[in-house]
Amino acid sequence: MQYPKLAKHKQLLGVIIAAVLLTVIFVPFQKANAFTVTTTLPNAVGGAINNSVSGENFQITINVEAGELISIQSITLILDNGLASVKTATFNSAGTRTGGSDTLVIGNQLTISSFTANGGYGYGYGLVSSGYSFTSPYTYAFNNYGYGYIGGNTGGYANAGVTNFVNGLIGPGQITITGKLRTADLDTATPHTLDVLIDTGAGGNNNDQLVAPQLGFNVNANNNLVSVSVNVSANTPVGVTVPSTGDKVSISFGGSASGAVVVEKKTLSAINSQFPGAFTSVGSSTASFNVGSSTANTIGEVFEFDLSATSYSGSVRVTVPYNSALLSSGQSPSIFKWTGSAWEQGTNVSSNSTHVTGTFTSLSPVVAGALTPASSGGGSSSGGGGGGRGPVIISPDGTTPTTEPIPQEGDGSGGGGTGAVQWQTFSLDVEGTSYNIQYNITNGSVEDMMLDIDNRRLVVSVTSTNEDGNLKLRLPREVIDSKSGADGKSGTDQPFTVFLGDGTAATSEEGTPTATIRQISINFPAGTEEIQILGTFAVPEFGGIAAIILALSIVGIIIATARYATRNNRFSSFRGRL
Repeated sequence: MQYPKLAKHKQLLGVIIAAVLLTVIFVPFQKANAFTVTTTLPNAVGGAINNSVSGENFQITINVEAGELISIQSITLILDNGLASVKTATFNSAGTRTGGSDTLVIGNQLTISSFTANGGYGYGYGLVSSGYSFTSPYTYAFNNYGYGYIGGNTGGYANAGVTNFVNGLIGPGQITITGKLRTADLDTATPHTLDVLIDTGAGGNNNDQLVAPQLGFNVNANNNLVSVSVNVSANTPVGVTVPSTGDKVSISFGGSASGAVVVEKKTLSAINSQFPGAFTSVGSSTASFNVGSSTANTIGEVFEFDLSATSYSGSVRVTVPYNSALLSSGQSPSIFKWTGSAWEQGTNVSSNSTHVTGTFTSLSPVVAGALTPASSGGGSSSGGGGGGRGPVIISPDGTTPTTEPIPQEGDGSGGGGTGAVQWQTFSLDVEGTSYNIQYNITNGSVEDMMLDIDNRRLVVSVTSTNEDGNLKLRLPREVIDSKSGADGKSGTDQPFTVFLGDGTAATSEEGTPTATIRQISINFPAGTEEIQILGTFAVPEFGGIAAIILALSIVGIIIATARYATRNNRFSSFRGRL
């Protein structure tokens, strides 16, 4: 008779089933996080005469999110794609040129920042292609171009026993690639472009080349950069390092967008000569101007945005730098654009200690500025008659103001008052434990919040209006945080990465943190339904309820094992008596 053996099989089967259930419940499935690749021209001193001296510095930045592995097998640069002056050059993982033009990069060498390499298969989600090919004598097309996964999987990298094995950086982290673009041979009358493709060697679906948004620029007779343009798309903030300054500006479109935006820095006197009467007075570092019936002064440089080569719809959101030393007592940073006949103040204005952001329906010259404080009697911030754009203090503990305000629009229609953020509280449930998340939202409402522990992200579901909005959050560090340490919990604070539901990056600013709270202000376009905040740490996976379930499951396995063992012993005793 085989009953004892059958009992043993049942015992083993019970243990296997319980183990499978525990694996399904407690082993997280890693979903995709986005990675981004950007190209900037910080503008070194130009004047290149031959291939051995100076040119214009450029930098490629790859931001690698937690749980991703990015390898660099080769780097391809394409200069002036679509023009008769087109050039390509390919560089290996050490930054040495292996093919293509030897007059594109000075010294034929790129410098790749050092990082600790780990083995595994490449994994990440972003703008990718499967390579490039000729479509005309001067034009390269990117094959299978669009957003997708490298490595052909959605389950995160693996670091042992896998195919398509590569060595690369496991996020969170950043890789920078720098070089010097030779500008001596470039036509001063023609706008130029630079495309970047990075072969990761990840294998899988063959779409394993990371693609950076195309960068455009112009040079003058001295071979120096005079303006920089970038190709744009809907809801994608694009950063631009403006030539001759090192100042960083960014721009994004709320609706559909295609084409290129050109940005150039202008002096105050140049703007006043180009548009007589734009300023009522011009000094050495600031200028005065009128905004309706109010007066204001500049607190930064003027940046001229040329959208003539851009087709777009919806609003335009722009960020420019400002100098806080130019603010007078009672003033708050804001942003203004010249319409051709008057200065217009941006809407949904926010700022940190160095940059100010605002929304417009079109762009021309844009400048950071500050309204002259109204005289006494200008109205109360909480009443209907006051509420201009004043500094709004985010207080992490609800009582103590921070040292760095995050401004927003006042609630009233009068002038000069200082508004106050009206905070609401959302009770976030994480495995049976509730955490209070304070938030404030304009032009929308918060419908739900969910913490994705596996991917260390907070997902906020919103209903937005037909106008751009802003979401401010006070995030408890015990719920989600972003740190520089390899474990994601130690080291210095790092900025959160923020994406909209469609995978595009969102513009955000962070206020001064405390020991227990991180605070963030996020701008979102009209129609947004979801906002994702990515960190490096989230509430530990095995929280209170999870620990109880795990304990009960283990107890269940023990009881089942003991039960089958007892039955075996009894059956064996019975056979002995027979």
